[in-house]
Amino acid sequence: MIKAIMIGDSSMWGAINATRHTDHPQVVLNREQNVFDFSYNYSTPGASFAGILSSDPITRAANGLPAGRTLEETLALHPDADGVLFGMSAGNDMSGQAVALANNINTCANICISSNKVFAFVGGPDVNVSDSYENYPNGGDFYSSGYLQRIADIVGNMEVLRQVCLQEGYPFVDVKNRVRIMEWNGVTCDIIHPSQEYSRQIYTYVAKALTGQVT
Repeated sequence: MIKAIMIGDSSMWGAINATRHTDHPQVVLNREQNVFDFSYNYSTPGASFAGILSSDPITRAANGLPAGRTLEETLALHPDADGVLFGMSAGNDMSGQAVALANNINTCANICISSNKVFAFVGGPDVNVSDSYENYPNGGDFYSSGYLQRIADIVGNMEVLRQVCLQEGYPFVDVKNRVRIMEWNGVTCDIIHPSQEYSRQIYTYVAKALTGQVT
């Protein structure tokens, strides 16, 4: 099997509120296919493309890169790993900075290419507006609480990621509208983090997409 490195945000780490899913994405990805062995997981809540490419080692460490190493150094730690899976929806990146975000996505891709690693990006899941609003920390009025702007920022960044991957021909697994949800109630635990069942659905789809079982 091809050993692979996971780099991502809270959804790939498997966050639900302040804890972690028992059946988290790394477990699901390894169970649902036998081509990639996702041995190394540097996903962490709050990670962003800007964060892993920061010039500050403390920031890089906070974004999951061990000991604040650069992305290049992190990939070099594992010469046995031939693949990299980026599971950052870009929701943690700064809003209104589409060009900077696009440049960072391209930089990540180019680092993988220069490191002789195959790579793929995973898009963000559907945002459950009506159900997750009740759990959103800001609370208050739907239109004045800042909730809608936060939704717009997250979804906008997700779309930048998708567009860059399509434009540049980067391997991209689009889970939005691809994972069948029987009912929304209880599917997401908050604005963006999937519940256990939805997370399992998402990364089962990702595993199958990576191995050509779905398109």
